[in-house]
Amino acid sequence: MLFMNDFDRFKGHLKQQLEKPLPGLKAHELLMPEERKAMLKAKPDLTKARKAGVLLLFYPENNNTRIVFIERSKYDGVHSGQIAFPGGQYEKQDDDLLQTALRETEEEIGIKGETIKVIGKLSEIYIPPSNYIVLPVVGYINYKPIFIPEKSEVENVITFPIESFLKEDLIQHETIEIDSNLARNVPCFKVDGHIIWGATSMMLSELLNLLKNV
Repeated sequence: MLFMNDFDRFKGHLKQQLEKPLPGLKAHELLMPEERKAMLKAKPDLTKARKAGVLLLFYPENNNTRIVFIERSKYDGVHSGQIAFPGGQYEKQDDDLLQTALRETEEEIGIKGETIKVIGKLSEIYIPPSNYIVLPVVGYINYKPIFIPEKSEVENVITFPIESFLKEDLIQHETIEIDSNLARNVPCFKVDGHIIWGATSMMLSELLNLLKNV
């Protein structure tokens, strides 16, 4: 896909795809553990789920389109140390979940919301362990950023060329230690030694489905 090396063409293509019907669950299921599929079939009560927004952020560098992830800091919680998109919980001062995603991105990695051009949204996704319904927002900046990670929440900022995720047979399976007493074999993306799984990988799967529609 030659447009991946042309940032303007990449932005135009992605924006166009985001305006079409989204693949949603069909794309999510490619990276969904069996336990999660069973849970969805049971139709969980989402009325008490909390709301959150995350940002899939792109920028150009050396003729490559790069996508931004964070590695969460280690803490006593279900998402400790995971690779994720910047974002977090909706707060009362937020007008909507788009603003939540931009505010949290600025807080976590130092990219000011007013510099980010939002071009669309992906499908909402429910995260059972933390009881969140998350809206993935898609946006870009036209420059290579200087990241300022919030160390209490972000261990590292990690970026990849988007082409890294467009190779064949990229989806693999890995045994993940959920906590000291539980490990599961889950579908995931493995890129440069990093394992991306769970809700983040499902959002990424939907994004890649759109990018491959040329």
